[in-house]
Amino acid sequence: MQALVDRAIVSITDAASHPRRNLITASLSGAERDAAAVTAFDAQFGDRWLLCRDGLTDYVPDDEIRALLLEFPHAGTAVEACAAVALEAGSRDNVTVVVADVVDAADAIGGGPTQTSFYGAAAERFMEGLESA
Repeated sequence: MQALVDRAIVSITDAASHPRRNLITASLSGAERDAAAVTAFDAQFGDRWLLCRDGLTDYVPDDEIRALLLEFPHAGTAVEACAAVALEAGSRDNVTVVVADVVDAADAIGGGPTQTSFYGAAAERFMEGLESA
């Protein structure tokens, strides 16, 4: 659907309810023939990046997601808030939310968060992996 929106064939408004919005046009199977699409972006200090599934975006409007990302300064709290709002909105899909803050490494070393944090089911799986190692 995003390719159709990018080419101005379908509007962003229509994409949300388009009958083919869940059609998979590419996937990774783990085979050598797989070709991943890679896009590079210039990160700027202070940026906050959101990676999520449609379990969030199909149920929570973009402006509400943006407001949550601005309201909660800690990435983990922003993740929890986005996931909670999606579940409260009745999401019937996988609600996966990743928030990454772009920070200056020198500032992070001086007392900021320097390690990855996991929340929800991901935290449980991560801890299970540590216990079995």
